[in-house]
Formats: sequence, C-alpha cells, structure tokens
Amino acid sequence: MLSKSRRQKLADGFTALSHQRRVLIADILARQGKRSLRFDALAAKARVDEGTLRHHLKQMDKAGLITRRYRGPETWISLNHRAIEQLPTHFDIVETPHPAKISPVPHGNVAPSPVPPP
Repeated sequence: MLSKSRRQKLADGFTALSHQRRVLIADILARQGKRSLRFDALAAKARVDEGTLRHHLKQMDKAGLITRRYRGPETWISLNHRAIEQLPTHFDIVETPHPAKISPVPHGNVAPSPVPPP
C-alpha cells in the first residue's frame, strides 16, 4: 500500500498535468532538453499572459515538475525530467487483483436474478 506522503506526491504530479495548458508547458520545456527558458520566452511560446503562466507554473512547481533559477531580474524555467519520468513508474507499485479473482457485484440495490433450473 502506498504511504500517505507517496499518495500526495502522486496526486500533486497528476494534478499538475491535468490541464492541457500545463501539458503544453511541459512539452515546450521538454523540447529544451536540459536548457532553461526565460519566463517571458516561455509565456510567448505557450501563448499565455504572464499571470496565467504564473498560475500554471505554481501547480507544476508544487509537484516538483519544474525548477526555477533566478539570474538578476530574470527567471529561468526548466523541466525536472527526473520527476516527469518517475510519474508513470508509480503505477508499477499499485497491485491490481487478477481478473479471475474479482467477484461480480450487482449494480445498485437490485438482487441478482435467480438462475432458472434446466
């Protein structure tokens, strides 16, 4: 079973990528490789105003999906590739029962129909 902190980390990561604009931002940053993009250049490439970009980066930052570097008055953003790469692997630790072990459950409050005798 996943620990509470692990569940929260997963939820933050998936929340950060649950909006198409944030997926676009992640894609733009991923295409930069290990290079950073200046905040204003990222806003231009994503075709969003700076306030909107700040909002989306806040969600991505909370999940650890980006890093920010400050050089004088400029902010440089890069993707945390390791964090992105780890998201799909977390499914490997979630065990699902084998389909043959799952017993059917009737829907709603309806009792299962009796099987007529042959």
